[in-house]
Amino acid sequence: QEVIVGDVFLDHKGDLRPVPKGEHRQNSFEFVRYARVRAQTIRLSNNSDFIASLSSAYNFSNTVSEDPAFKDAGLSVYPYSIYFVYYSQYLDVATNAAKNVGLAVGCVTIVTHLVLSSISSTLSVALSIILILIDLVAVMAWWEIDVNAISVVNLVMCVGISVEFCAHIAVAFCGAKGSIKKRMMTTMIDMGSNVFMGITITKLLGVSILNFSPSRVFRVYYFRMYATIIIFGALHGLLFLPCLLMLIGAPYRGRDKKDETVVPEWLSKLINGRRKESTRSYGGTY
Repeated sequence: QEVIVGDVFLDHKGDLRPVPKGEHRQNSFEFVRYARVRAQTIRLSNNSDFIASLSSAYNFSNTVSEDPAFKDAGLSVYPYSIYFVYYSQYLDVATNAAKNVGLAVGCVTIVTHLVLSSISSTLSVALSIILILIDLVAVMAWWEIDVNAISVVNLVMCVGISVEFCAHIAVAFCGAKGSIKKRMMTTMIDMGSNVFMGITITKLLGVSILNFSPSRVFRVYYFRMYATIIIFGALHGLLFLPCLLMLIGAPYRGRDKKDETVVPEWLSKLINGRRKESTRSYGGTY
């Protein structure tokens, strides 16, 4: 029987030694190039056991690979099992979640500031979104919802959905005139009702059907999490954010009537020229 000739071999003491160049042996297992060692774990019954088993396997393989004998021989050790493919996501899921959520909050804050042009209003919206995220994480812990790929996506989606509840109120408040109290009353009458009826109620009705799904994934990771986002988003957008804006204030960013007629001369000529062409083409008024 001929065995594979490799770069190292195991001597009778179990130590790794380099293979002499050009040497080839028959019917000997001293030369080892690839090897597989079967290992058995204790009974794994839940996610924590599988994750701990995966982590232990990786730690053991890294320790063996760092051994000087393996390094000098150019060998590396890696573990593999069928369930490693799925549970490997849990090794760095917390890091990925924090990075992605932080990126989403940063992008939303920048875009919100470009729209509002007010630091106080932007910080108020960003704080409301962060508090909604904290509430969602607390509810996940209370309901024992695992942090995995699906829940991380929902956490990132929470940032985008929360903007709908907060940004509309902030924009309406910055565009309202009068005292702070009058501006907030105008905002809640004009925009608050739209946020409550057009965003909160419609979204709750839309996700409520998921609670009747036979799949636990839809009931837990979609209905419960999205319902939590909607409820806390409405509470922060319609209760917390208005109170915060009234306390810290926000500059008036609307336009007066006299400012609305101020149009650059080149743009005015272009608009008037387009209107005349449209009138001649269609034979009517534009």
